[in-house]
Amino acid sequence: MDNEIRKNPTFEYEESSIYIANYNAEAQLGRIIVNGLIQDMQDMVSVDSPFYTLFKGKTYHQSIQVANSLLTMAKFAGIQGGLGIESAYTLYESYLEKTDDCHSMTDLTSTVYSALIEYTSEVDRLHSMTRKQYSAPINRAIAIIMDKMPEKITLEDVAVEVHLTPKYLSALFIKETGESFCNYVRDIRIQNAKKLLETSDMSLLEITNLLNFSSQSYFNHIFKQKTGMTPKEFKNSQQTQ
Repeated sequence: MDNEIRKNPTFEYEESSIYIANYNAEAQLGRIIVNGLIQDMQDMVSVDSPFYTLFKGKTYHQSIQVANSLLTMAKFAGIQGGLGIESAYTLYESYLEKTDDCHSMTDLTSTVYSALIEYTSEVDRLHSMTRKQYSAPINRAIAIIMDKMPEKITLEDVAVEVHLTPKYLSALFIKETGESFCNYVRDIRIQNAKKLLETSDMSLLEITNLLNFSSQSYFNHIFKQKTGMTPKEFKNSQQTQ
């Protein structure tokens, strides 16, 4: 009976159409991530969007396979969009673990959608910091800084990766960005700190240690210097909004 169905030209055409539709949907989502188009990804919330059509009519077991496929696609699209390999894989493994904890279709699609949003946001953030007027070595240096964050990042290590001397990279960094290498790295750490203060329950000491500030008092000093508020004041301001 199954063989007879497989030989049915209409069935084969419908099956082929489904594969093509799925491919087109994944390709569209991948292009959105590669280009960091946050608004386009946020528009994928309707039931008729390419994202949700991939899950339509699937059993939960089949949806797990779709979820894994989408996470893999997002990982490689993120790398193609400029994310560092380490960052892209870390995100992938994190969301893969989260899908294991899902027990309903709603939880599963929500988790995968969050992953696509985060990949797109990270690519957009990278694109916003690497500009066309920057030279290739500076764009590459910025990408390395973002990829290695929150690890300790030195001018010497980045210089090796972009094949320049530390002295020349330092001068080029100031010339093109208007900031010293060290100050630029501190700015990125403060941006990460703000994100953690907005979205996590981590203590100030935990954030200090995670982002490799030498001490909590130094973190407080730099944070206030950059934002006009202490980390505690900033967190309180976010909670009252």
